[in-house]
Amino acid sequence: MSTIKTLKKIDNSNGIDENGQPVIYDLSDPENKVLKDLKKRGLIDYTPVYLKNSIGAAQCSVTKEGLEYIEKHKESRKDIILKFVIPFFTFLLGLLSNYIVKFLMK
Repeated sequence: MSTIKTLKKIDNSNGIDENGQPVIYDLSDPENKVLKDLKKRGLIDYTPVYLKNSIGAAQCSVTKEGLEYIEKHKESRKDIILKFVIPFFTFLLGLLSNYIVKFLMK
């Protein structure tokens, strides 16, 4: 899962599952290894908990830096749209107008 999706998932969750128990992520699970990386980068914070054979993470929350990271990359997606999608449609419109002119000149 990408960094942005993981941060948004943590930010939108309340840390409680459907049974009213706190959500605990097993950090030995390869899917949850990204949580360690995000904590090292200062984007999230969590409370370490001890499971039977490993360490887990509970009470995950996005830090101020994590929220800034989300906003920064949200803006870059808007830039991608402006840089690539709009010129593509402009190119298609140019082709269409060229064919219309050729058709009318026959």
